[in-house]
Amino acid sequence: MIFGNLKLSGTDYGIIAVVVILVLIGLSAIYSASYHVESPALKTNFAKQILWFFISFILMFATIIIPNKNYRDVAYFAYAISIVLLILPLFGGGNSDVNRWISLGPLRFQPSEFAKICILLALARYLSHERRNLTKIKEISIAFGLILLPFMLVVKQPDLGTALVFISLILPVLYWAGLPTFYLFAIIAPFVVMLAAFNFYTFFAAMLIVGSILLYFRKGFKVFLLLMILNISVGIITPFLW
Repeated sequence: MIFGNLKLSGTDYGIIAVVVILVLIGLSAIYSASYHVESPALKTNFAKQILWFFISFILMFATIIIPNKNYRDVAYFAYAISIVLLILPLFGGGNSDVNRWISLGPLRFQPSEFAKICILLALARYLSHERRNLTKIKEISIAFGLILLPFMLVVKQPDLGTALVFISLILPVLYWAGLPTFYLFAIIAPFVVMLAAFNFYTFFAAMLIVGSILLYFRKGFKVFLLLMILNISVGIITPFLW
């Protein structure tokens, strides 16, 4: 058989099933929204989405059968390429203040989408090192540094929504790598406080929750005081920065 030597033993078929179900729901919604519309462009949109679905399914299958070692070998190189691609739109010129796309003849693509994959590969390689100690600030800082550079480049484009997605990528990877729960909470808390900082009552409620969780972890008064001051400061500064 052609596929007799393919190794699919590590495949999570549950995730694949969920992805397929979500795609089918999306296709149903697109078909429902465009079926009775007179615009030819909207009518052909459903057919285009079907085509991309099959192309993506083939690429997903190809991704699964490629040995994991290959991803590890190219992780940092792919990350470097993604940084270069994120820089290129900033020199696009023209009168537009938005520079998010790269044009290659009839083909236009957004390098930030490619960068999401490359960032995950680079983070996974860095954090999977057997000697990595995630209780050290230096180790975690380097991981965040891998995110910070593309984050700043995408903000410059500007595309704040995608940039915030970059920040969110690091949290599940850190959890997967074995970061202690307290450290993960200490990282997430300031972002939650930032979201709550635009209203006094939500900010007050967020600080009560943060304080209660810090007391639960019992890391000592100095750690409690330091993190409380940090989160309060973030909450006060955020509206002004915004």
